[in-house]
Amino acid sequence: MWIQFFYMLPMLVCLFWAVTLLVDYLSDRSRAVLALHVFMLMTTVLYFGHYAFFTWQSGILALSDTLYGMANLAVYPLYLIYIIRLTHERVRPWQYLILLPALLALVAYGTLYALMTPQETERFLSLYLRQNQTSGLGGAALWQAGAHIVSRYLFVALVVIVLLRGYAYLSAFERQVAALYADIEGRTLRPIRIILHLLLFTSLASVVFSIVGRYSFYNNALLVALPSLMFSMLLYCIGYAGHRPMFFSDDLLAEQQATGMVTAGAPSDRQEYVSQTRMKALAEDIERLMLDEQFFLRHDVRVADVARQLGTNGKYVSIAINQVLDMSFTDYVNRMRIGHACELHRKQPKLTVSEVARRSGYDSMQSFYRNLKRWGKDMWV
Repeated sequence: MWIQFFYMLPMLVCLFWAVTLLVDYLSDRSRAVLALHVFMLMTTVLYFGHYAFFTWQSGILALSDTLYGMANLAVYPLYLIYIIRLTHERVRPWQYLILLPALLALVAYGTLYALMTPQETERFLSLYLRQNQTSGLGGAALWQAGAHIVSRYLFVALVVIVLLRGYAYLSAFERQVAALYADIEGRTLRPIRIILHLLLFTSLASVVFSIVGRYSFYNNALLVALPSLMFSMLLYCIGYAGHRPMFFSDDLLAEQQATGMVTAGAPSDRQEYVSQTRMKALAEDIERLMLDEQFFLRHDVRVADVARQLGTNGKYVSIAINQVLDMSFTDYVNRMRIGHACELHRKQPKLTVSEVARRSGYDSMQSFYRNLKRWGKDMWV
């Protein structure tokens, strides 16, 4: 009974989140939620294939193995598409090419099973799927074994691509956020980055399981329980993070449009040439505003606030700080805040740390401590 539970657990977790996220999507039509729903739906198919194999549902094994082969090469790419949905205004057509191996696996597996006689299918299932043996196979069955072996190597390659591109997309998004806001708490995709760290660990396990083969776990309750619990917990965390409201590309684009950094309908990554002389003059105006009026002490100050005060465009403010002062807007403001906090602490040592943080423009102690560690570790005495 317990082994049956572990066979089903990841599939049930994915099915739960697939249904929950579909309800979420129908209520707010979020493209990111839809992408995560599709990921969970495909992962449900993947673990249905596991369940059919481990319980040896012989009547549907050819179909379930075909769907499993497709899903195994689709789940990581679909999670990458989810990350793209979170960090970009749109998914470009060429980015869907990462799903091509999954489509090819579906066609190859399905075609080869269709070409195999019932006897060849039974021999393939019992010899290759169950025992990882290719001796005694011939014709379409041998080609099917070859297709499965190629899929394992493709899986490893896709895992590497997804992890590298996922980190790159998240880092680029965080840089865009840092260019707009001084306070980035709640405006980063930190939960997704943490999950990507977990995916790095579990992907190593996935690669090992893929190379070793499912047959090694057949009828071994302990070996099945460990990966079942591990993947179930990870999948639950993925669903939970995606289910909760978060700041993502739509919010960032709205802020960029409000500050004039992009115009409606224009690509958010479009660059504009601005003369260095003009940027240096603007940087000097920004410095005067920050120092003379202590503008950096305003809570949740944004690039838009600075631009409005100087009567200019938010894009120019961001470019001036980035190119002339050689830092992001969030680093620029927080360095000033921490300098002010350290000076305040030196002059009024009886003030509590929370009061110092509040007077220095911080609403979050977590943000204060993080920036103090970065900018003020040698000044705070």
